[in-house]
Amino acid sequence: MRSEDLMSSPQSPWPERCLGELCAPDRGITYGIVKVGDYVSGGVPVIRGGDIRHNGIDFNDDKRVSEEVSGQFQRTILRGGEIVLNLIAEPGHCAVVPPSMQGFNVSRDVAVIPLGPEVNHQFVKYVLQSPRIVSWLTTRLQGSVTQKINLATLRDVPVPLPPTWEQAAIAEVLGALDDNIEANDRTRCSGVALLQILFSELTAPALAQIAEGEPLPPGWRLDRLESVLDVLETGSRPRGGVSGYSDGVPSLGAESVLGLALYDFSKTKYVPHEFFKEMRRGLVQDHDVLLYKDGGRPGEFEPHVSLLGEGFPFPQFCINEHVYRLRAAAPLSQEFLFFWLSSDPVLEEMRRRGTGVAIPGLNSTAVKDLPIALPPSGVINKFTAIAEPVVLLALKSSRESRVLAQLRDVLLPKLLSGELRVRDAEDLVEEAV
Repeated sequence: MRSEDLMSSPQSPWPERCLGELCAPDRGITYGIVKVGDYVSGGVPVIRGGDIRHNGIDFNDDKRVSEEVSGQFQRTILRGGEIVLNLIAEPGHCAVVPPSMQGFNVSRDVAVIPLGPEVNHQFVKYVLQSPRIVSWLTTRLQGSVTQKINLATLRDVPVPLPPTWEQAAIAEVLGALDDNIEANDRTRCSGVALLQILFSELTAPALAQIAEGEPLPPGWRLDRLESVLDVLETGSRPRGGVSGYSDGVPSLGAESVLGLALYDFSKTKYVPHEFFKEMRRGLVQDHDVLLYKDGGRPGEFEPHVSLLGEGFPFPQFCINEHVYRLRAAAPLSQEFLFFWLSSDPVLEEMRRRGTGVAIPGLNSTAVKDLPIALPPSGVINKFTAIAEPVVLLALKSSRESRVLAQLRDVLLPKLLSGELRVRDAEDLVEEAV
């Protein structure tokens, strides 16, 4: 698509220009020059495509190259304020570089978009994340094995250009929603970290003695996981799978078992309402612990554990046959069960059991046979009394973030198209946050 075609777009009242007319996007360090084995300690940090999230950069600090290698790619040394975009993921994964990342470089699967002062960088980021542009890029992906965004295609992206003050106002409205989503995520992460530390402190003596084959501390008892479970079951799917269903009741698979109050809505699948009504197992209740059952490459098994509920990720949902649903028997709590299964020694034990079979995974016997160290009831009660409100807050924060993200996704195309003006959007955002 050429720039003269973009000017006649009926979807926006604003004039449009190609991204390549606003700047010169470039891609980063070529893999032929630096491979994984060439990363060095203490060098220049390298941002990779997988580090780029919707609203920020989750940098993996162990990926660095020498000053010499980085210097060969001067055009992608970051100054702060540029947009970085993942070229090999689904379109829409981009972020504005914070000042703290000045001097970093990027890998070959990242495009650096160095816009000038005549456009608002946050505004253009939202343009690149808008449904219109994501769809536009998706139809132009190249490559048979790994599909990617070509730089020439990226330069042709149509960018609507309202007055600069309106660009800033639109970015501020959408940014307020993203800021609140980010604050909720910090709340969730802080709560999980706090409970992990507390759980480790309470169970460290028992875990250490289990590892060394020594008797447990006084009042502790070693048993099989089966002895403390009221429920251990999987779900199911309709014959032929769920690929043909675009709505219904959400059905979570192994890819959705991510952690406490975590869920990837882009992976949502559904079963028909009629099928759900006939299901006798796999119906998720508040604070159920979900365990990754099987999947992955032969010889590799990486277990994951989730705890969901309180309307997150959905008011009503189920699991398929690749996920276990677990509920603890009293006096054990769901919170204690989740953190026990999420502890490093138990994850390692599941990893060991899950890789010793033809199809990597845990059958029900392997799950039932997992060890659990049962502390005195006072220890369980102490942990649960602290954990319950923190878990509730984490689930509430994630649920609120989902509502805010849905509002942002509704406002984004309407603001960019001029269908909704900033003043009206501000009222909606103020009410939401």
